[in-house]
Amino acid sequence: DNSSRFGKYINIHFDRSGRIKYAKIQQYLLEKCRIVQQNYSELNYHAFYLMLAGLAETDCERLHLKDVSAYNYLVQGEVSPLPQHNAEEFRKFKAAMKVLMFTEDDIWTVFTILAAILHLGNVEFKAIELKQLEASEVVNSDVLRLAADLLQIDEKDMTKWLTNKSTSTGRGDTVVSPLSA
Repeated sequence: DNSSRFGKYINIHFDRSGRIKYAKIQQYLLEKCRIVQQNYSELNYHAFYLMLAGLAETDCERLHLKDVSAYNYLVQGEVSPLPQHNAEEFRKFKAAMKVLMFTEDDIWTVFTILAAILHLGNVEFKAIELKQLEASEVVNSDVLRLAADLLQIDEKDMTKWLTNKSTSTGRGDTVVSPLSA
């Protein structure tokens, strides 16, 4: 049963008198966790594979993208991309975005965010002790730097956000403590 994996959008159309003329139900996937973890024989979201299959080489270089096999978020299910993950389907994917009124800048922003997500999935952490507390640190800061640059976030801030947690108290204070690896 995959009922918790899907949401439903109901589009109801009315006539001029306010009576329901017809309705359409559309399902959509809700799983945010699927981005970072897939079960055996499952793929991640198709957008990642389409982007890697269809982006021009110069765009891949700008986003520091490589082959599907280079990204932890795309190889966990131990399954190869589908045959429809190709340049032609990528072209259709971009065309659909344009139909939805995405500008070229919007489309580039989406691909930049997708690329940053793939790079973040390759960031590795190791356990350390910090002031007698279990903590973690980034092992491959060069990969983190790629993601931070793409997202236009300061690398030190991103490192802090990925290795610490913030807890709000009832009094409006915030307590920051290290995350263990």
